[in-house]
Amino acid sequence: MQADKRQASLKEQLASVTPLLEELRVKKEERVKQFADIRTQIQKITSEMTEFNSQNDAVTNPVDIEEHDLSIRKLNEYKAQLQTLQKEKVFFFLQFPLIPYHFLTFPDSIIAY
Repeated sequence: MQADKRQASLKEQLASVTPLLEELRVKKEERVKQFADIRTQIQKITSEMTEFNSQNDAVTNPVDIEEHDLSIRKLNEYKAQLQTLQKEKVFFFLQFPLIPYHFLTFPDSIIAY
């Protein structure tokens, strides 16, 4: 009788934890996507600034995400780095007025500065 109660209790505990685990998995996937997006933008801007005369402005290197550190602090560090690069890009390309227009794509948030 005791074993049946324990087994039922364990099944109930598992049933109550499973939705929480799924929610955490979804949050992790969303965070990884945020990291990947920001890192891709950083790589693209860096590539544009170092080789702006190349016709290929697509990022060819895969984005490596350090899944052991998906903290908000780390995400904010990358966002700050991206914002700094976006500002540098504006000033960088203002120095070279004969750059093809396809390199001059700036987010609205940067142009407002």
